[in-house]
Amino acid sequence: MLFKNNPSNPDKKLHFDSLVATLELGECKPIPQTPLCFKALSLSTSGWSNPNANGRAVRAAVTLNSIEQVILDRARWIETLFGEPTICELEGTVEYRHPLIFTGSIGAKFFKLKKISASKPWQMEGLHTAYVDFNNSIGISGSYRIGHLGLDDYFLSANGAMTFFWNPTIGASATVTGLIRIPAPGPEVLDIPVGGTILRFMSLSGLIPQTLGTASASACE
Repeated sequence: MLFKNNPSNPDKKLHFDSLVATLELGECKPIPQTPLCFKALSLSTSGWSNPNANGRAVRAAVTLNSIEQVILDRARWIETLFGEPTICELEGTVEYRHPLIFTGSIGAKFFKLKKISASKPWQMEGLHTAYVDFNNSIGISGSYRIGHLGLDDYFLSANGAMTFFWNPTIGASATVTGLIRIPAPGPEVLDIPVGGTILRFMSLSGLIPQTLGTASASACE
């Protein structure tokens, strides 16, 4: 819970501004008929110190994790390629922000490999967001990051967005960008026998990191 002195408030007093409440289960609760389990629920609100309602928001987020053994029993190739990783984590969020702005997002992370990086273990990450602003526009956007060697540098990166707007004019726009590259290796990967030595040689020789290709497109009407 946070109280703050909002400069827009004439009385110069502390006012309630935001609150976050989180429930995280010690043991993930299985969801029937799925290979997923319920991990956490978070409720939050903010912007209440503002003297008018603009910017006040209420949001809820749910976190789901994979049940590894259920998935590995059906897809043995995962264990063959990656050992016994944490396979996925999903987080869904919904938010209402005054006035009349609704937002929803789904984030997904796949293949948690601590051998690659203890601080950045997820090999695939994606985020989809959709919003409806009844005042002027609606839109969706997404981003993907696939495969890395321990740093914030990916084999494949892609971003895209589409928007339809009606205020002050009516129109639509869309953009998409993509990047393919051989990423730089992190310190933990370089310590792997044989493979790390090869990557270290390629790095010192200037062969990696290397961008293989980029693409982008946009449209507006």
